[in-house]
Amino acid sequence: MNGKPVAKFWKAVGWMGLLGAFGIMAYYMVLGGWVISYIVNIIGGNLDISSPVSGEVTKSFFTEHIENSPWEIAFYTFLFVVVNQWILVKGVIGGIEKAAKYLMPLLFLFLIAMVVRNVTLPGAMEGITFYLKPDFSKITAELFVFVLGQVFFALSLGFGVMITLSSYLDKNENLVQTAVITAITNTIIAVLAGFYDFSHRSSASALHPIPARLWYSKVCRLCSRICGQALCSP
Repeated sequence: MNGKPVAKFWKAVGWMGLLGAFGIMAYYMVLGGWVISYIVNIIGGNLDISSPVSGEVTKSFFTEHIENSPWEIAFYTFLFVVVNQWILVKGVIGGIEKAAKYLMPLLFLFLIAMVVRNVTLPGAMEGITFYLKPDFSKITAELFVFVLGQVFFALSLGFGVMITLSSYLDKNENLVQTAVITAITNTIIAVLAGFYDFSHRSSASALHPIPARLWYSKVCRLCSRICGQALCSP
């Protein structure tokens, strides 16, 4: 860099980041294959989502089409890799930027549609109330440590992506404005995802009634797994 040799330590750090990216992509590719499998089977009618789907149906589908169908998933994973490779070889501007220009707004529209559908389901408001009603007794210094850990995990490959894409920015780009817009957009999407998730779980409980305390316990266990600690009293 600037005519000076890069120290061995920083070379090792760079290789670790590269190996970490490959490790993360190893399971992202498989999950991408799962997603394609779900899309194909929904379009083909093997998984009917026109009406509420029970846990037994989803478990049966997962067992038949994913867990016990390694060649099917291998094919969809390969297809996922091919599509991504086709985008990547076109470069950051001609490939990634062009794909994101259409795919990200489309994904956002899908999220909006799912949120609207879920919040209108029977029993959804109980979940939304649980989601929006704060319990300040759970906010501790330890919680912030776990939240920061979740942020690091959520960014994942995002660190490398931000460095790579930012190198293509115009030198006159307002980085502060871009950062603020990015942060606000990310927060809005996260909040919408919460509406989607909690309204769906509450509605599912209304369709298949379970004691309120058990439902509360299930939601707490889910949040605890995400944040890494027990967020609710037993």
